[in-house]
Formats: sequence, structure tokens, C-alpha cells
Amino acid sequence: DSTGLDKWLKLENYSIPAGAEPLLRPYVQAGSKFFVAKVDSKKVKFDQNGMAKLSPLRFHYDSPEFALPVRLGLINAPDGQGSKQDLIIHILARGVRYATANYENVAIPTNLDVKNETREHFGEFYASLFDHVLANNPKAVVTEYAWAANSCDPCPEPPMTLEELVTLGADVLPTYSPLFGKNQPISEDYQWSIPSEFVLTRLHARYDASSLGEDLIFEAAPAIVGGREFQREQGQLERGAIEEPNGYNNFQARYIIRHAWEGPIECTNPTRGLWGGPWASVQDAPASPAVARDLAFAPRGAQLASYVTESAKQELEHTVGKLPEGPIEAPQPDPKQPSGCAHCSVETAGAGGVAAFALGLLGLLGLRRREPRN
Repeated sequence: DSTGLDKWLKLENYSIPAGAEPLLRPYVQAGSKFFVAKVDSKKVKFDQNGMAKLSPLRFHYDSPEFALPVRLGLINAPDGQGSKQDLIIHILARGVRYATANYENVAIPTNLDVKNETREHFGEFYASLFDHVLANNPKAVVTEYAWAANSCDPCPEPPMTLEELVTLGADVLPTYSPLFGKNQPISEDYQWSIPSEFVLTRLHARYDASSLGEDLIFEAAPAIVGGREFQREQGQLERGAIEEPNGYNNFQARYIIRHAWEGPIECTNPTRGLWGGPWASVQDAPASPAVARDLAFAPRGAQLASYVTESAKQELEHTVGKLPEGPIEAPQPDPKQPSGCAHCSVETAGAGGVAAFALGLLGLLGLRRREPRN
């Protein structure tokens, strides 16, 4: 029973916050099974901010319901300033993206033009954008990425490999498990066929004890596209997430710095609106898209309006909500103080492969207009 589990954990010297038993009770009553991992504190590595980096835990099970039990994480999410926690979920599925069935789903605004100085504060910019979305869509789960696992455009990080998919569970799927028996090498015959079947979906929730009351239940969702340099009606670039009737997922969080051509226009019939990479004489242009990393720990409290262009501001106010005059969220507490991690196994399970890849898909591009051509 739930009180027995609570007592057992305490007898085994696990530190459990007060009030854990009511959160354990629904899982025990539903017949859930629990596993406990003991961490050797002497072997735990810490980053430069004093945050623990735990090795991933991999396990698999069969269930009629596709859900993630997150309510236990509320033990570490007390009400109050600075108590927010970030939960990042990566779902790999054959040919389909996923969304939550019991929470509102919103897509992160994408294809926004940002100011040149944003390149120095990419993490703060993205955190302020994310907080602006949640401020206007409380309790929503944000879709940040939905794309075929074997491709990317642009590619701040390489696409997923067969080895990464096997590490993340492809070897236990009934269709593929005979191919990846114990001590059996990865079959070269499936080097490219397996990645092309999977769609990678990245979902991001940020919550505290008052904003998350149910476990996350997932369901298949229509394909979406967005975050590409694609022109649609009347030569306008696509904005936001657009449902794709053909079932092709091509959505990413992408932000662009544009520099108009400043040289002479010598073409007889110049074609405008075509943007490319920086020309050879530009020394400060990045060689590849920049990446927003460690977003859960990015400084907060920045003014979103200071990072985006006027056209992007108008786009955000039209699709999300009016940009605030001041900071969107109060600054986080001292990072040296301990803060609960609701699902370290979820976050760090992808750190060796999929998380690093997905974070890289939040790309910042520096585009310069080339000289117009005939």
C-alpha cells in the first residue's frame, strides 16, 4: 500500500519530502509497479553550475495507455516563486507525431526574425518566448519539434543514426527485436531503413504544484510543418505551425537574423525576397546555425520585445498575445541552491543522444541577402 511504500523508502534512507503518501496512493491503487535506483553519490558528476548530471536509466514495458506518470514530480515542485520545473519529452514513433490528449497543445512560434544582438543571448530569448506562450496558454504543453528522424534542414546537429535509435529502444520493438539479439551487431541492411520510419516529437512542459494535476496522456496527432524558409501565398514566408494533409512532419523552432544587401544593385531585373547565407567577405557570420542549450537553466526575466524585430513583434501579438512591457517571469533563485528535478530519468535519458540532437534543432540562422539576380 502507499503508506508501506512511503515507509520502505524512508527505511532505505531515501529522502522523501513530507506529504508524499497522497501522491503515491493513486499509483499504488492502480496497480503500478515501482523500481528504485540507488545512486553512488561519490560517482555523480556536477557541471559548472553545480547541477548533477546523472546517467540515463533505460527500461521498457507494455501498456494499453500511452502515458507518462508525472504527478510524483509535484513532490519537488512546491508553490512559490522560482519553483517551476521543466519537463522535456522526446517521442519516437513510426510515421506520426504525438501530442497530449488531456492538456492543451500549442506550437512554439517559429520563423521569427530577431535582432542581430540576439545571437549573444539566444537562450534568454528563447526562454522569454517560451514563457510568453505559457503566459497566454496556462497549463499547455508546447510542441517544439516534429520531424523525420533521419533528416534535418538546417542541421545544427546531425540526424539520428541507427545506433542512437537502438540505444533509445528500437531493439525492443517486436518488429526489430530479432535483428538486435544479445551480442548481435547492428545489421547493415537496416542502416537507413529504420531511421526513415520514425518521427521525432519534442514536447516541453513547465509547471509547478498548482498547474499540473494529471499524468500526461499522449495521442497521435495530425502532421504539421513550419520553421522553414518556404514561401506560401503571395510570396509570404510560412508562419507558425500548419497542418500538413499529406502527413509529412516538418516542424521546428527556427529564428533568423537577416541582413539586407547593402551593395549596388546592378541587375536589370532584380528578383527580391531570396535569402541565402553570408557572403565570403562577412567575417562575423556563423558557419552554421547556433543552438539554444540548457534551456531549463537559461536566465529568465528578459524582455522579449528587445530581441525581436517589429514585424516579429506584430506577429507574436497577433498569434499569441500582447508582449508585456517588462519581464515575463521573475528571475530564477540562486542556481547554487538545490532545486527539485521532477523526472531526471526523462531529461537525462536523451542527453547522450536525442536530447542533444533536439536541443540543436532550436536553430538561430544568420541570413544575408545576396545581390539580386536576373
